[in-house]
Amino acid sequence: MLELGSGGTVKRATGVNSAARFTLVGGYVTETNKEEPKKIGRPTDFTLILAEKILARVGHGETLTAICSEDGMPGRTTVYRWSEEREEFRAAYVRARDWQMESWADEIQAVAADESRDIQHDADGRPRSDNTAVNRDRLKIDTKKWLMARLNPKRYGDKVQQEITGKDGGALVATLEIVFANENQSKT
Repeated sequence: MLELGSGGTVKRATGVNSAARFTLVGGYVTETNKEEPKKIGRPTDFTLILAEKILARVGHGETLTAICSEDGMPGRTTVYRWSEEREEFRAAYVRARDWQMESWADEIQAVAADESRDIQHDADGRPRSDNTAVNRDRLKIDTKKWLMARLNPKRYGDKVQQEITGKDGGALVATLEIVFANENQSKT
């Protein structure tokens, strides 16, 4: 039984599913059991909980690409948009990227110190150097070092010092010559 309020709204429903929805069509109230359509796709609305999850994971060394490829996470462009639109999020993201570099530095040290895969034993039990594992570790280290140097060159980049010298390594000599258009007025 439906008790209608003003304008045909349902004031009270008894004896029917409480989750049901009602529609007023041509003076008659009908029950429609259509549920709200489930949201499809990635979240795009900014929430503190989602932002904190992303920032924590970036700070622990994960890439934004890896994080955003998971179900329930926004796309990278959404995170970039949040960074453009929200000053607080942008500042927190910059800090998280700094922590990411620290995390990568720790990972580099761990990979360099891990000797467990360097030596393998052949069928006769003789130790052999596993060059594949060593080269793979070198690639991991070099890749992270390269990224760190590009993302934060002041801290992790190579120091470039440039010296300018004159002819044959001598001192620089500055010469100034003034030439006037009319040769009668030239002065040196």
